[in-house]
Amino acid sequence: MKVTIEVIPHSEQLYKTSGDWWYDGRGDLQIRVSEMGNWAYEMLVAHHELTEALLCTGAGITAEEVTQFDIAYEKARDEGATAVFADFRDGLPPKRVSQAPITAESEPGDDPGAPYYTEHQIATGFERIMAAKMEVDWHLYEQANLDLYAEGCDDAA
Repeated sequence: MKVTIEVIPHSEQLYKTSGDWWYDGRGDLQIRVSEMGNWAYEMLVAHHELTEALLCTGAGITAEEVTQFDIAYEKARDEGATAVFADFRDGLPPKRVSQAPITAESEPGDDPGAPYYTEHQIATGFERIMAAKMEVDWHLYEQANLDLYAEGCDDAA
């Protein structure tokens, strides 16, 4: 397997996210991280995405499931909803899948209803350890991630 990590303009992300991962048609892992003007921030996002992708793969959670939840979550946020009611569950009627309130600063993977909740939490733990070792101020790093959302992207949500 080949793993490719690229830093791209935030406007080129598929949806409102600072990092995304998927497997291409050859089975190679692709990771895209939004430009943040700070190499350490970008590599922290990349590290998070790599860890999350590997854990999800091991748990049988697909990139499509992660992306579907994330897009539904961001759509709900954009519409002012406080929860995700998903209609992407293989023809089943819409059901509330988020289990925590959606706020301006909440993150899809932090919602216990996310199909990759545990994998996201572990990836964030490693990300925090890396940030501490790299002497990155976590609050400034988080704010830089939030600031990306104000820029917008070419999202499908």
